[in-house]
Amino acid sequence: MTKEILLAVDGEPPHRDVGLNFCNPHHPQYPQVVRLREAAAEALAEKSDWDPNEAGWIALALTVMQSAPDFTMEEVAAALGGVADALQATPVGTDVPGCSLYRDLQQIRVVRYTVRQLGASAYSVRLRVLGSPSDRLAPA
Repeated sequence: MTKEILLAVDGEPPHRDVGLNFCNPHHPQYPQVVRLREAAAEALAEKSDWDPNEAGWIALALTVMQSAPDFTMEEVAAALGGVADALQATPVGTDVPGCSLYRDLQQIRVVRYTVRQLGASAYSVRLRVLGSPSDRLAPA
């Protein structure tokens, strides 16, 4: 059975930038980070088989719904990076509402991005455990 978790969030996804750390309440993307992490906490409460501390490899799929699919590649990369950053474990000494869904970005091995036209801005994130680093294929 595949371990999978799905988040649905209103608004725009957080975008990674080179400014302040996301965990800083003064960061302009902080409200989007909190909204995503709170959606993660709600989804996690309903998924008894998802363990945020698991070291397994993960597939991340981001679907953005917006009125016009006009994100540039730079904005797509920033949205993927922002979502990935926001859902990883927060650095020690930080306190951001909501929860993380995996330990670090090194776990993400597959990424998919989709845009759908819709009147209101929203997005969904689907995470799926692919296996663990020890699940390597034997040489042929």
